[in-house]
Amino acid sequence: MSAEERIAELTARVATLEAAIKTGGIAPVATTNDADYPFLAKLSGDDLIAAKALITENATLHKQVAELNETLEAKNFRIKHMKEALDKYVK
Repeated sequence: MSAEERIAELTARVATLEAAIKTGGIAPVATTNDADYPFLAKLSGDDLIAAKALITENATLHKQVAELNETLEAKNFRIKHMKEALDKYVK
């Protein structure tokens, strides 16, 4: 591996970490599978780094949205049952 390739690899890793930090943390989705994104083979240099960072950021955001949806569903369930319990006392 040449020095330029090594620098590009390290730059890609830094960009991935920056994307993870921006979106709230490093998740298991922090690595990208190039087979899932065939267009990555056509990119190089900064474009490849930016694309991988965006893919990582997008995957992290999807995970956070899923977790927020689960939290919302749990809170709605709790509110529903609290309301039912209060209705028993009001009647």
